[in-house]
This record gives sequence, structure tokens and C-alpha cells, in this order.
Amino acid sequence: MKRVFYPVDLFKDISEEPGRNEEVDLRHERMKRALYYVITNDLTKTQKSYIILYYKHGMTISEIARKYGVNRSTVSRTITRAKEKIFRILKYYTF
Repeated sequence: MKRVFYPVDLFKDISEEPGRNEEVDLRHERMKRALYYVITNDLTKTQKSYIILYYKHGMTISEIARKYGVNRSTVSRTITRAKEKIFRILKYYTF
């Protein structure tokens, strides 16, 4: 299962009216590019590794901890801090 987290407020003003799918698709693409940019450029190497393994590759926190030889709590805190940083940066983007 692929885990995805999105800033919830980004799509709240888009309704399900006909003809609005293009706008939703465009905003979704902009958000994906911004998310990729933030992950690539603003996270530490460790944060980036854990986020990619957790969300893209679907590894559990325990699996990541075993892979890197650290405690589960370390992985969990690192992922939490990375998500907070991503949300903090993305809230200033306009999609």
C-alpha cells in the first residue's frame, strides 16, 4: 500500500462541478512538483531517506529502524519532523 500525505486545505475550495477536473489535475500536479522540490532540497539526508522508504516504498517504521540500526522511536520522530517541515514550507506555496 502506498502512503500519501497531502496538506488537506489545498483542495477545499475545488468543488465537484463539471469542468473542474482540469483545475484539480493542474493543482495536483503543482503540489506534487512542490512536494518533490521540498523533499529533495529542504530535508536532511536522513529525513529524505526515511520519508522515501516509508511513503514511496511502503516500509514500516520497524523495517526502517532495522535497516539503519536505530530505534523505532528515532525513525518515527525523524519522519514526524520531516512532515512538519514539509507542511511548514508548503503552506507558503500557492497552487
